[in-house]
Amino acid sequence: MALDKIGTHATTQQNIKVDKVYIERKLTSQYVRNTLEGVKLTSEHYGKLFESSCDVYDKSTKQLIFKFRKSQVEETCIELAKKIFSEIHLKMKQSKTRGCAAGKDVSVEKIQKLFKTKEVVGVQPKTKGFAFVRFKIDFTKLIDASIRQRFAGKKVGQEKIFKKNNKAYKYRWSESSQWVEMGEITCITTATKISNPVSIITSNNII
Repeated sequence: MALDKIGTHATTQQNIKVDKVYIERKLTSQYVRNTLEGVKLTSEHYGKLFESSCDVYDKSTKQLIFKFRKSQVEETCIELAKKIFSEIHLKMKQSKTRGCAAGKDVSVEKIQKLFKTKEVVGVQPKTKGFAFVRFKIDFTKLIDASIRQRFAGKKVGQEKIFKKNNKAYKYRWSESSQWVEMGEITCITTATKISNPVSIITSNNII
């Protein structure tokens, strides 16, 4: 990536001196969205690492690409916020819907902590950092298939899991008001997508 550093200029906020940099843009925003969302970028993806405050512009269009300010959040400000809002950093729950920011590789160990009453047996990665979670089936809570007709379905097409020969089988409620066997299953996959959970950022994580 070709770089041209054009001196420094003052910003209106706190009169901070920053570098004004023009670069030749190699990747379009559409390419980044379609290809790189959720990907952990390494040195193979870029040729310049900005470690000081700067404003970066497209060399051809002169449009602003991004602004970067280093060490602008002081630890004293974070401690003051904690004092004002009590122990809010301890009360906040983990976020589990971070989208592409979570990355494509979802941690089973982190997901397990969110489901204390269920045993997670697998995670199926999806786009933008989301995933479907697979749970181990608890046979002790399943109704025996031999008495399944006592538990009528509420509508045609409804699916329910019953136990047969110490195995789990999925059944579907038919138009003839019968539970029709569909086959054995080994785990339950939720329909809800979740991503890697993350705790609130502490002062130690602030750049």
